[in-house]
Parts: sequence; structure tokens; C-alpha cells
Amino acid sequence: MLGTLPGAYVTPTPPIDPELSPFLVNVMLNDQGPFLMMVDTGSSRTALFDSAAEELGISISAETTVLVRGLDSIVERPVFKGIDLDLGPFRFDDIDLVGLPDREPPNFQGIIGADVLRDLVMVYDADKQAMIFIRNEDVPANTFRRWGEAELIPPPSGNETYGLAFVEANIGFRRVTALIDSGSALSVSNWDTALFSIQVRILRN
Repeated sequence: MLGTLPGAYVTPTPPIDPELSPFLVNVMLNDQGPFLMMVDTGSSRTALFDSAAEELGISISAETTVLVRGLDSIVERPVFKGIDLDLGPFRFDDIDLVGLPDREPPNFQGIIGADVLRDLVMVYDADKQAMIFIRNEDVPANTFRRWGEAELIPPPSGNETYGLAFVEANIGFRRVTALIDSGSALSVSNWDTALFSIQVRILRN
């Protein structure tokens, strides 16, 4: 239904690999490409790997660094400044992409983070293996009235969310704060939370 709305962009994704996020889409950078990038709601910033930056012909801004917040780490990284990103019909002008060292295996060339995704509603259609994107303001108010929903809550630290989405989840007999992370192929938990699950306690012992 969402894919039929005016302004919606539907794009196929590569076949799901259990070892990878299935949410991989092509984007254009500075009108070049396409570049295959992972849709990652668990990353606060959009990023590009070094080899893709070399292919694009751009260089790091030596005087500028940013903090990148993810599931289990906060790291300081240099940036590529003033890049134009096109995701289908949606253009994001003059954004800063975080520079990341190349990964192995090189299954994709960068990450689309919350700084871009916060302006979009996205849905993954597993049957069609496609991602659907539409701008927030183009979605009618009653579109999701029959969908399940979860209230977004502040992160455990009480700090800024930086565009990341946190919800309450039940693990064992305990309600915990969980990060919605489309860049992770698995659901994960720390050991303190896992102590509330009998099966995990047995596995750990």
C-alpha cells in the first residue's frame, strides 16, 4: 500500500544474506554511481568507505571530524564535506559523509545513516525484496492506523538520540531499552540483560 502513494520510491534490494543486512540500496553521489549502500538506522551518520571515496574522486577534510554513534561504540572519524546524495527521487544536498576504512568482504560501499533517514518513512517488503521510501510529509495521517506501533523512548543515558530510534522490549522477565538497528543481521543483548533469560543463563554457564 505504501508503495502506491504519490511520491513513494520503490527499489529492489539484493537477495537476503543471513550474514549481512538485507537493506542494501543504490544511491548516486555527486551525480556519479550508483554506489551500493546499507540502510542503517543504528548509525547516527551517513558514511562512505575509503575505496568508494577514491572511486568518487573525493578526499578527506583534514580539519573536520565528527562523532559517529552506533550500537556499541562512539568513534571520532574524519569527513568528506559537501556531498550530494540521491536516493531515487530524494536529493540530499551538501551533506557530510563520514570516512570509514574499507571492510572485508566489500559487500557494499557505504552506510545511509539516521541523518538522512530521519526525513523518510521506510518499509521493507520481504515478499518483493524491495525497500519503499517516502518523505514524512507525503504520508497521509491514516496510512498506518492498522499497523502495530511502538512508542519511541529516550536512550538509557538520557542524552540526545542523534536520530536513533529506541523502544522498550521484553527480554526474559525484564523490560529493557532496545535500539532499532536495520544494519544488524541479528538481535543482540548485553550479558546484564541476558541474565533475565533462563536459556541465555544456561548458555553462558
